[in-house]
Amino acid sequence: MNRPTRSQLFRHWLPFQVIKHAWKIRRHNGPAALVTFFAAVGYAPYVDLGIVVGAGIAFVLYLQPP
Repeated sequence: MNRPTRSQLFRHWLPFQVIKHAWKIRRHNGPAALVTFFAAVGYAPYVDLGIVVGAGIAFVLYLQPP
């Protein structure tokens, strides 16, 4: 069978590539994605708390005027 290797499958799903793409879509999505990523890694046993912190930052940045 002609199956792709693991590196070919997950090449586009690296966290920093996704954050870079979010930054290009909207300026305030990049910092929110970075905070969410590092908060989720920082609160490792409690990943849900890191996601809530990142979502809160994203919401605050969304409400800021352009």
